[in-house]
Amino acid sequence: ARRAGLAAGMTGGLSALGMTVSLIPAAPRLSIPQRSAGTDTETSFPCHVWGFYPGDVTVTWLRDGRVLTDATRSAPQRNPDGTFNLTLTYTFTPTASDSGSIFSCRVSHAALAQPLREEFPLAVTGEGVLGSQLDVMGCRGHSVESDMGPQQRPMLVH
Repeated sequence: ARRAGLAAGMTGGLSALGMTVSLIPAAPRLSIPQRSAGTDTETSFPCHVWGFYPGDVTVTWLRDGRVLTDATRSAPQRNPDGTFNLTLTYTFTPTASDSGSIFSCRVSHAALAQPLREEFPLAVTGEGVLGSQLDVMGCRGHSVESDMGPQQRPMLVH
């Protein structure tokens, strides 16, 4: 009787654990590794979204608040823990006038009370661009920093 009770307890615990894992939503996280580009050089800007469950997620690239419709979305990849990853990539060829434009990646998911969003001022490097780029980024970067935590502040590399 003792073994039967132990076995029943273990079986119940495992099935309860299985149900819990499959029913708890997991909020996505995002990262944007590419934040600068060379003048007149085609550049891809991936927005990596990972660790979310269920797999239904909306990821959007925006430029100065306007949705960029020509981004490419990867198929969601399932992780061993049951969560998902995907990448939305926006590719374009920036010119000097694009420097300082505010790009942002926005993620909507059932586990989030409001969309997750990370933004940055685009740094376009090239001959004759650096001075105006720093002026624009300094001016725009200040307002952006006030809305972000210390880990998310844009960094300038000289």
